[in-house]
Amino acid sequence: MDIHGLAQQMGLSIGMIERHYSNMTPRIKKDMFTGKRYELLAEEYAAQKADGGVGTA
Repeated sequence: MDIHGLAQQMGLSIGMIERHYSNMTPRIKKDMFTGKRYELLAEEYAAQKADGGVGTA
């Protein structure tokens, strides 16, 4: 979502969003260019982790 739409939806100014969330910009752009960030839903991840299949070293 673009920052203008986000500001309008949240009832905030664009400046406020830029001041408080500008540290997230690189990650957001990376996600935008590389596609979907998470392959599993949170519930699927939790189930696989509980089974020892995800996030275990």
